[in-house]
Amino acid sequence: MDFDYSPKTKELQKKLLQFMDDHIYPAESQYAAELAANTAIGKRWTPLQTVENLKAKAQAAGLWNLFMPVDTAEASGYHGAGLTNAEYAPLAEIMGRVLWSSEVFN
Repeated sequence: MDFDYSPKTKELQKKLLQFMDDHIYPAESQYAAELAANTAIGKRWTPLQTVENLKAKAQAAGLWNLFMPVDTAEASGYHGAGLTNAEYAPLAEIMGRVLWSSEVFN
């Protein structure tokens, strides 16, 4: 059996790892500070600007809604990455390295 990742998955892993290094890890302290400030004023569940800004960058980088299959395009107008569960799993593992980062990519 071949347990190697597909070329598509390898390319997305590379892009995702770079995005994490360039944007997610450097934003961790900003995220924590913004969350603490919102919590202190009773707005714990207000969307964080840190995350909202990163969403636009993820979308521009082609890392948006990777979990969506190609067949969702007709119903939603969005053409998903067309990944299988096995292709998406290593990407989810990377996103899971920071508690809140998966929200950035969805």
